[in-house]
Amino acid sequence: MLNGKVLNLDDQHSNSPIENLIPHIREGDTLGGRISKILPGVGGLLVQIGPHLYGKVHFTELEVSWVSDPLSSYHEGQFVKCKVLEISHSEKGTVHVDLSLRSSLNGMHNKRVEKIDNLHPNMLVQGYVKNVASKGCFIMLSRKLDARILLANLSDGYVEKPEREFPVGKLVSGRVLSVEPLSQRIEVTLKTSSATSVTNSRANDFSSILVGDIISGTIKRVESFGLFITINETNMVGLCHKSELSDDLITNIETKYKVGDRVTARILEVDEERH
Repeated sequence: MLNGKVLNLDDQHSNSPIENLIPHIREGDTLGGRISKILPGVGGLLVQIGPHLYGKVHFTELEVSWVSDPLSSYHEGQFVKCKVLEISHSEKGTVHVDLSLRSSLNGMHNKRVEKIDNLHPNMLVQGYVKNVASKGCFIMLSRKLDARILLANLSDGYVEKPEREFPVGKLVSGRVLSVEPLSQRIEVTLKTSSATSVTNSRANDFSSILVGDIISGTIKRVESFGLFITINETNMVGLCHKSELSDDLITNIETKYKVGDRVTARILEVDEERH
């Protein structure tokens, strides 16, 4: 959860403005405020709601609906109407105020999912890319929940450079693959093909794939550097580098292999994190 650090309450002056103001603010209140700072990336906004009091607006709380660039409607110094979502106090005495600028919070269809218990497999979700790496990315479903998307689940096709195709802040739509309440882990896929409907227990069972196994599969994609092969009766896709295609030199892969060709191959390595 991203919160706004406001002020230290361990002030020597017992009659400070912050102490007088906090008791009069309640969760659910609607307040007027002024945007004091637009935070970088997907940091959201900092809004001044009192002489010495500031609140944080999470990136997912900027607009009523999911939009591609939620920050485009705001600028520093702008006056806004905001709703108090949560007020918390740290052990050091600082106050954290979470705000929302979404006007229709009372509408059930506009509420963000903030409890992992409200998520379930195959549920459709939307979110903003929070960070991205070579093995996939994390997206923000709400101010309290993030989800992981593995590289293999970013697209129905091959994603060569995730950082370029999924920049921070990009709005994406996907489907929940798994939910683990104890570890707070949520996994999402952006794939739209019917292959995602196959149950994970069978389609992505890496325990059944061992180094040295001979498998049968179908060529899913042909690239200059090798072949992507879908293993039969699974959702798992493996890469066969061009150096492993034949004992003989192959100068033009496209002339020898076609999408849809059936092939057999030997497993050389299994990297579950990339799937």
